[in-house]
Amino acid sequence: MATAPRPYTPEWFAIMDDRNPQQAEMSREFRRLVGTDQCCMVCGDTRNVKDFMTDEEVAVRICGDCKTIQEQMYGAVHVPMD
Repeated sequence: MATAPRPYTPEWFAIMDDRNPQQAEMSREFRRLVGTDQCCMVCGDTRNVKDFMTDEEVAVRICGDCKTIQEQMYGAVHVPMD
């Protein structure tokens, strides 16, 4: 099984543009607004941000709050990326 590219890389944006273009655009906008790639792709927060592999086999960069919300509301599974 191939490893998914890290969030915010050109390869990751190419995948996200195809799979979830709205999320890809939100991620670009958060990155632009906060001035760093080290931001949550869901809310734009820069605190407690980590990269995870999801059960949908896509890498995400999210904060602890958004991770908890997604796990509780949607049953999402997040495995830390080393």
